[in-house]
Amino acid sequence: MLLVTFMLQRIFDLLVKEKGGKWILRLKKGFSSRIWENLVLAMIGEQFLVGEEICGAVCSTRNQEDIASLWNRTADNLATTNRIRDTLRRVLNLPPNAILECHDDCLKHVFVFVVASLLKAGES
Repeated sequence: MLLVTFMLQRIFDLLVKEKGGKWILRLKKGFSSRIWENLVLAMIGEQFLVGEEICGAVCSTRNQEDIASLWNRTADNLATTNRIRDTLRRVLNLPPNAILECHDDCLKHVFVFVVASLLKAGES
């Protein structure tokens, strides 16, 4: 629970600043376990070499595909976002044709969801 609380606080701090972004990788079913393991190990091992820039990761399972996302503190630093992208390709052993999507406005939508969830939880 401590890790979740810590991560939510860091994400909330980023949302208030509205400068964060994330990298998204859409996956065929059956690949998410390996991708998630490699992503978490890369984060723990500080493979991205961007200091405190990485602030979270999510792996979401859907009906048709799975989605791995890596959240970063600032989306407007091109050198940092490119380093994150290149490191993702390397640590996840992605083929050259793999599409990594970069979203700089995604955290604003997550902010609305988090606030709504917190308000709903407070009503219970």
